[in-house]
Amino acid sequence: MTMTNETDELQRVIFELPPSDWHAYGTEGIWARRITYDTYRLDNIPFFVDDVSVNDVVRVIPSDEQLLVAEVVARGGHSTCRIALQADWEDVRDSFRSAWEPLRAMGCGFERGLGRYLVADAPPSAKLAEVERALDAGQAAGVWNWRIAHRAS
Repeated sequence: MTMTNETDELQRVIFELPPSDWHAYGTEGIWARRITYDTYRLDNIPFFVDDVSVNDVVRVIPSDEQLLVAEVVARGGHSTCRIALQADWEDVRDSFRSAWEPLRAMGCGFERGLGRYLVADAPPSAKLAEVERALDAGQAAGVWNWRIAHRAS
């Protein structure tokens, strides 16, 4: 068993984003737990960063009192999906809950973000093909549109 110095204290690590992306943000801060002086484990689902997921380990470089992410050094086995609701939350709440139920049963979680946008986490225990079928069913039912932001390998 490998021992780490992982702490319970959360800190923000900063990912720089291409300003030409759909969201137009230059950075995204993600909560993470320190493992070593320059490595952190991501603790929440990324909204805008592609190719990372919760539990991935990143190496950071301190800069201007921020922790800038330099690279991913280990994968946590999770996958991330972006979901855009096809109507306002209040209008799709019940149909969302119904369409989300198979995903919840597989251990998936989600966080609501800006407007109609959500991000979903598929843990390593979930079969990604089944997750994608459930997401496709929600899209076919007119509840959401979705895409993969990071697929665990």
